Amino acid sequence: VVRQGRSHAEDVARRDGFRDAVDGQRDREACHLHVFRHRVAQGGRQDAHRAGRKQDDHEDRRARPQFDSVAHRSHLTRLTEAGRATHRRNAAIRRASACIVHVGRESDRRRVRLIGGRSCRRDVLIVILGAKGSIGGAVARRARFSGHRVRAVVRPSAGTDRFPAGTEILHADLVSREAVVEAARGADVVVHAANVPYPEWPRLVPALAENALAAAEAAGAILAFPGNVYVYGHPRSRPVLEDHPQEPNTQKGRLRLRVEQMFLQAHRDGRVRLVLPRYPDFYGPGIMHEIFQPIFEGAVRGQPCRWPLDADASHEFILIDDAAEAMLKLVATPAAHGRAVHVPGPRPITPREFIRLAYASAGWGEPRIRVFGRGTFRFVGLFNRLARSAYEMAYLFDDPVLLDGSLYRSLTGGPYPATPYEDGVRRTMDWFRSHRTTS
Repeated sequence: VVRQGRSHAEDVARRDGFRDAVDGQRDREACHLHVFRHRVAQGGRQDAHRAGRKQDDHEDRRARPQFDSVAHRSHLTRLTEAGRATHRRNAAIRRASACIVHVGRESDRRRVRLIGGRSCRRDVLIVILGAKGSIGGAVARRARFSGHRVRAVVRPSAGTDRFPAGTEILHADLVSREAVVEAARGADVVVHAANVPYPEWPRLVPALAENALAAAEAAGAILAFPGNVYVYGHPRSRPVLEDHPQEPNTQKGRLRLRVEQMFLQAHRDGRVRLVLPRYPDFYGPGIMHEIFQPIFEGAVRGQPCRWPLDADASHEFILIDDAAEAMLKLVATPAAHGRAVHVPGPRPITPREFIRLAYASAGWGEPRIRVFGRGTFRFVGLFNRLARSAYEMAYLFDDPVLLDGSLYRSLTGGPYPATPYEDGVRRTMDWFRSHRTTS
């Protein structure tokens, strides 16, 4: 019993940060008193004698030990009060969601307010599946900057650079459910940021999503999933609200809708708490895919760049760091759980204007933009598997979806993060130049 008492006290202190609540000497004395009282209550005359109390050989069953020492009674009272307080704290932690409302420094410890309104001192662990991707890496940076513990889960072949100091890096096969569940053990928040190239979507996207859901459920964690506009298909209006009909007209849109519906159903069933921010296209440091790389490469070289279909259609982009900040804010907003919440860019912008900003940040004037049509898109797809898979999403370049951010402002009580394009493009250009030189 003494060993169990010590182990329990140490476990509570280690898990919840209440190290100052356990006094070693007081705990040992109180545990001895507890053992003594238990033995006497069972009527064990010999046990009571060994515990240090002389009993009359002929006392009846109703006899009870008399604690004459005021100090002993004080120790016993403190043990009872400490045990009750610990029980109340642990019960509150189990009932409350692990959602963070505020994290700050107080006496060099983190003070975390939980959704349930109670507070305790504990570390918050955010596990990011697919942390080498654009949104995964940005969430890792933002979470570490905010003082959270971060476990970056990456594929075995992925490198470990780009992560901020203090990040725990774990290699795991994200297609293996057992490996993903183990990687997320102890998590308060699981971010499903794993992504694969378009040609691999039909085979891997459902499996990755199911594994992320299983990991979050096993850990009792909040599940955060970055949504996109694929589920809407062609927009019926601009800007688009969250209740816009979901009518995907592509295979990828239908896959994304299937994943979102699975997550939302799990939330309704009480298996997880879901956070589902919906974003436009990402841009920013670390993001150089087939659309943005020619723009920044052309700007650095002072050469023409290319853009698909329509360079003058209103579009929308969000800086990747803004997307990460918005996700963590929605994690901390209970009213935003279990529903999609739009996080738009700072304003609608044409690709032509965006490209102008990139060239201006590199010190050039008016850029030369080569717009290619659907025929070129199809032709390239004959030789390039990725271009062939991306062709069905081409409608977004001449019939783009613009998002309305009113719900985000209403739920969080503040504006969504919206770095001006001028600043975001300049930061991206600085990163691209450095990255290009290093490469």
